Amino acid sequence: MIKNIIFDIGGVITTEKGAKAFDYIDKKKQEKLDKIVYFNKGFKEVLLGNISCEEYKNILIKKNKKYEIEIREMLDKDTQNIYDPLDEKMVELLYELKQNYHIYFLSNMIDITYNYLKNLLNDFDGGAYSHIEHQKKPNEEFFLTLINRYNIDVNETIFFDDKIKNVLTARKLGMQAVEFKSINDVLILCK
Repeated sequence: MIKNIIFDIGGVITTEKGAKAFDYIDKKKQEKLDKIVYFNKGFKEVLLGNISCEEYKNILIKKNKKYEIEIREMLDKDTQNIYDPLDEKMVELLYELKQNYHIYFLSNMIDITYNYLKNLLNDFDGGAYSHIEHQKKPNEEFFLTLINRYNIDVNETIFFDDKIKNVLTARKLGMQAVEFKSINDVLILCK
């Protein structure tokens, strides 16, 4: 019997728009900005909490003056609702599920996103976040940090993540795990 649900955040609870939020610039420039900001060793260091998002932003701006305005906006603490907006239907479902399940989060998350979501996250049973734990998915140790902290029985747990590599790690640890495609994946299994 399932008693615990663990959710990823980005791509499940939030929509992770990234540079696509710049709907007034062409797709090629959006892809370039995403590559500059998210797909490099520096961003991994922010995810792991080894440097702050503010430090990272300053490093990127020095290397990419041409995109200073966009980088500042993408990595500003006050614009996270634009670049990583909450899926309101998923949030509503979280609160419904809370009535019957323990709800946890396991997320590769930078500091500004955590601060943006902190009030929501605090309404639930707990979580582990990469920038705090200095670990990230799909590392088994990161999963075990959450499991051990909250004494989660993996046989009574279902995990939802939009990345198959993370789903496979959860399965390896004995959880039921689903590659999240839409809210229907949760509704079918948990409602």
